[in-house]
Amino acid sequence: IVTNAHFFTISPPEQPEPHGALGDPAGLTARVGVIRAPAVSRRAVLLHDGVRWRVTTLGPEDVSLDLPGAALSLPHLGRFMRSHDHPERTHTNRAAGVLDVAIEGRTIMGLHEGGGAAIPPTGWVVRLASELPSAAWASLRSGAPVTWRVTKEPNLRVAMQGGPLLVEDGAVVVDDARVHREGYRDTRTPASPVPGQFPADATVSRAARLGVGVLADGRLLVLAIQGRSALDRHAADAERGGTLEDLATLFVEHGARSAVNLDGGGSVLACHGSGDLLEASDHRAGSLARFERLVPTGLAFV
Repeated sequence: IVTNAHFFTISPPEQPEPHGALGDPAGLTARVGVIRAPAVSRRAVLLHDGVRWRVTTLGPEDVSLDLPGAALSLPHLGRFMRSHDHPERTHTNRAAGVLDVAIEGRTIMGLHEGGGAAIPPTGWVVRLASELPSAAWASLRSGAPVTWRVTKEPNLRVAMQGGPLLVEDGAVVVDDARVHREGYRDTRTPASPVPGQFPADATVSRAARLGVGVLADGRLLVLAIQGRSALDRHAADAERGGTLEDLATLFVEHGARSAVNLDGGGSVLACHGSGDLLEASDHRAGSLARFERLVPTGLAFV
């Protein structure tokens, strides 16, 4: 069975030039022990630590960055990420004597002397002093790889950050305050963390939903709620899916001790072999057609 997974950059306002691309997954991402993208907001994450599956909450403060080569030991003067607390901040501030290093995924995307770097939608900008040894300058070329580490999870094998947290210790915990706290808001500003369009409530907005939970015996449980797009004017209210609280309640009813929400709406997909397990839920305004959205990451159960 294969399902969709991460939120990702899906519309041009979420992807300012020159860094990033449509389809970049949002949030902490790790596979076979390699962290491929950092946390940008403090959100719920499904992870495997080499022993068991767990759902926890991690943020940028839990992630450290190793720059390449001779730049490895350079002190960081600051770091910048997308934030609802600074909705106007699409670029770093200008400052003398600094070098801003823009990073998306595991790659240095650009260097900006004097600041003014575009903040990647799903990455970081790290600020260094611009007076660097020549060897460090050579290491910091565009296209050079970087290494991410989660300081409190040294044995991390797999990580998939979604959110908000739905279930903790076998109880529903999602509410409007948690949705807001994890950085999910429908602000749609150019500086919004991805996703930039997310109704900030747990009990009102209905959509197709998908999440993953952990049972008491450590097995994973994936649940989905089928739904039709809010853009589909022909869909009845009962066909529009469920709320975040609905999804959390289903997880508790099926024995989950913890659970995290993953990308929903038109991204919800579940396939077995060559067949779909859910109706397509994506839709374009003005059209009667529904279709399956192309998604960049997924969960595969074999």
